[in-house]
Amino acid sequence: GRALLVRFADAETGASWWTPPGGGLQPGEDHLAAAHRELREELDRDGFRLGPWIGRRTHTFWWGRWMTQRERWLLCRAEPFEVDDAHVATLSAERILEVRWWSARALRSSGAVTTPRRLAELLDGIAAGRLPDADGELGA
Repeated sequence: GRALLVRFADAETGASWWTPPGGGLQPGEDHLAAAHRELREELDRDGFRLGPWIGRRTHTFWWGRWMTQRERWLLCRAEPFEVDDAHVATLSAERILEVRWWSARALRSSGAVTTPRRLAELLDGIAAGRLPDADGELGA
């Protein structure tokens, strides 16, 4: 009933937001291999069971330069665990400042900015067994 999210921050604007772990593809890498690598890098863990695919997202934003992300999202179910603060500190170069578990209810009541914006609603649907379409657009 909770999702593990990372908090990114833009030192230039002061903006911060919460989103699931993830990142870009390296040359020759497919989306599944990238997901395993990014989870290992950001959470310092391996061996996650990934799938099914639960949507896509395209978003253009300023990150020191204009960037367009084209994402594929996977569901990953795991028993709760903590990510070591010392490991999180190593992620500051990627502008990741925090990693924590969130319920949809806590996200809504906190007023935290999430990507996608309707992440709490997405989590509610998943918890109720309503998985999004693998090729559906998750929104900005």
